[in-house]
Amino acid sequence: MNKYRLASSDAKLAIHMTNLTKTYRGGVRALNGLSFSVKTGTIFALLGPNGAGKSTVVKILTTLSRPDRGEAQVAGIDVTRNESPNYSALAKSFFSWQGVTMYLSKEEGYQTLNNISKVAPSGSMVVFDYFSIDEFHEETTSTDLLKKEQMMNKLGEPMKTGFDPTSMQPKMAKLGLDLVENLSPMDIEKRYMTGLNENLKAHKNVYFARAVVK
Repeated sequence: MNKYRLASSDAKLAIHMTNLTKTYRGGVRALNGLSFSVKTGTIFALLGPNGAGKSTVVKILTTLSRPDRGEAQVAGIDVTRNESPNYSALAKSFFSWQGVTMYLSKEEGYQTLNNISKVAPSGSMVVFDYFSIDEFHEETTSTDLLKKEQMMNKLGEPMKTGFDPTSMQPKMAKLGLDLVENLSPMDIEKRYMTGLNENLKAHKNVYFARAVVK
């Protein structure tokens, strides 16, 4: 058995966490016995209010932090150990940047994407969602997102940036990225929601993008 694989690992699980506990300096407990599993091939959302421990979970899963107690696996690999047997700075990387761009200034968003293209090996991939600029015009905004924007404004985290979908291709090229996909709300519904019984609808002004480092 691979020494980095836990005896309890399940090949069908992409993520498996058991009793994770993490306390920061000052006694702030970010995680208190967290356990959950994510099956391979599923779409999973980690939701919670500010301070719930979402960032701590991601840091542990990406080996940027270690828990005080508990176990965590990614594809069966124990990521709570010091060793990192499968990591290589030359290996292609995958960046999932969901639910972020709308909270940044346009310059901050572009700078982050440019930084990815500079540090990640050629062929690395980044996926991100973004608001169309129409979301920030009163006559074209969507009712459901408007309510969320108003709520986030009250919480001190305003949504402030949208992009023009028609200009994303040349802009990504200038940032060192090839825009492989730029899915419109209609594209999103067709690919991910067709045939589902939940009668799901994509948000009117939300786009999904996938870009590859040149």
